[in-house]
Amino acid sequence: MNILKILLMRLSHKLGGNSKEETQNAFFFNIKELLLNSSLSVPNHLINLAINFIIFVLMARFLGTAEIGDYAIAIAIASIIFGIANFGLQAILIRQVSITPDQAERYLSHALSIRVFISLPVGTTLCYLLASILEFEAGLIELILLTSIYVWNSSIVLLFYSLFQSVNRFHNQLTSNIIHKICSLLGSVGLLYINCNIFQLMLFFAVLQGFFIFLLIAITRNNICKVKFGFDFDFCKKYILESLPLSLAGTAEFVNLKSDTIILGNYKSNIEAGIYNAAYNIYQGMMAIPYAVIVAFFPTFSRYYSHSKSQAYHFYKIIFLLTAFATVTISLIVGLFSDEIVQFIYGQEYTNAGLVVLLLSISLPFLILNRLNNFVLVTMKQQKWLFYLIFSGAIFNVITNILVIPTYSYIGAAVTTILTECLMMIAGLIRIRHIFLSNCNEDCIINEFQQ
Repeated sequence: MNILKILLMRLSHKLGGNSKEETQNAFFFNIKELLLNSSLSVPNHLINLAINFIIFVLMARFLGTAEIGDYAIAIAIASIIFGIANFGLQAILIRQVSITPDQAERYLSHALSIRVFISLPVGTTLCYLLASILEFEAGLIELILLTSIYVWNSSIVLLFYSLFQSVNRFHNQLTSNIIHKICSLLGSVGLLYINCNIFQLMLFFAVLQGFFIFLLIAITRNNICKVKFGFDFDFCKKYILESLPLSLAGTAEFVNLKSDTIILGNYKSNIEAGIYNAAYNIYQGMMAIPYAVIVAFFPTFSRYYSHSKSQAYHFYKIIFLLTAFATVTISLIVGLFSDEIVQFIYGQEYTNAGLVVLLLSISLPFLILNRLNNFVLVTMKQQKWLFYLIFSGAIFNVITNILVIPTYSYIGAAVTTILTECLMMIAGLIRIRHIFLSNCNEDCIINEFQQ
């Protein structure tokens, strides 16, 4: 701890200001804000992860690999389609409202209008068309359509959560999320106990989320701003155009994360897709704490960057190093005990998922650092470049998966994930460094290199 404190103190001298005392005070004020936000964001993500994980484990044990495979395919298709149909509105909302909180009502109202009147009809239609093109069975197509409603509901929830984050009301997000997740868990246990199938479970989740949205509306009205629809055409057009690269990037990112499940289900079977998704669920659990810290980092970094590029540069480096250390540690622990973890959680039916967990754990540091870089690039208004990066990664991911999955199944999919995330992290670092070097004071950078 003393070494870490010395490191932070030393780096704080580089954050600008008129005196040593002022620079340290400014630096530790922002670190304090980050830690405070993280103290609420981390428990929120842990609760979210823990209950989602318990629900998934119950589903895996009660429903079996085949229905879990159908669930994974439906989630993958809906996530990819709504990645573009929803547009990347929440990132722009966080960035702008973090800087100008009085714009909260305007950005939220127009985001809701876009999601309700454009995203919903376009997204559900595209989900149906894609499922039909892939020639899935009628039962699976129905599940995909229902799941698309659930994913769209999730995007509305995400808008409100983004608003809470941008005005540092992480406690509102935490409280509402606890209520939602407890209801989800209790409902899941009851439905599985009476032998409901995956379609009935998804119907319950979608309806429950609809009621939850009304709770978020009430919280927002009482604490932040009015909730209504915005109909300023010029503003909506500008909002969509600014968000479009993020929308395309989000779609490409979902392709990176979900295409392997679809390809497994198409080339292999829903059973193998189910085994891979069981391993991937553990992989998502590994992301929880570091990703929660990154979410808390975004508003603080946005304010840093709006005031001083050199301060933001050094602040980013500190968070990058700490995140890398944390994710490598988690990766080593989970990788060493991957077989035992799978056996304990899922039982004998999912034994083959152990090796997949081991391989996916290797990609964890790359994936989390990619998410950190993505937030930084959005703050830098590099949405178009971010899209090119993620789209290139998606193309590489899909082509490689198509080549390796028919022969190597879910092992090939896991190795492809490692390669994709590693290459994207390197490219993101190069771009961020280039922008900071061109924006920061040249003397500041020279001194940094000398030290």
